[in-house]
Amino acid sequence: MKKKITWIVIADGAHASIFQNDGPGKGIAPTRHTQLTGDTRRSSDIASDALGRTHSRGGHVQSVMEPTSDPHEQAEQEFITHISALLTDACRAQEYQRLILVAPPQALGDLRATLPEDVGALVSGELHKDLTHATIPDITEHLGEVLAV
Repeated sequence: MKKKITWIVIADGAHASIFQNDGPGKGIAPTRHTQLTGDTRRSSDIASDALGRTHSRGGHVQSVMEPTSDPHEQAEQEFITHISALLTDACRAQEYQRLILVAPPQALGDLRATLPEDVGALVSGELHKDLTHATIPDITEHLGEVLAV
């Protein structure tokens, strides 16, 4: 019988690490996908140009034109999409058979929304926590809620 490999994705909107579990009592080990980092700059640093200005019709009053989207949120979404693509490629290469997602609620929802149906079907557990800066023993302790490590 072939062992079931579980990948554990620890992510937020700008950081991610993927760990592997080879079965009960085996603990977790980093995969080659550790310390993935998206754009961590503030919105004001991501936007390269100054905000536009407009004049009112009848006078000399200037108003600042706000961007239609937050560059920081857009960078987070691009990072989540990158993680989703990585998970999709690894799924289709049969590198894992189960998936555990660990992320703060917003990032978890965004990640779930970007996963294709076949990858989403492999999700066997979720934790609504930010463990991106946690140590392996701390992560292992939290995983006890969804996986026999």
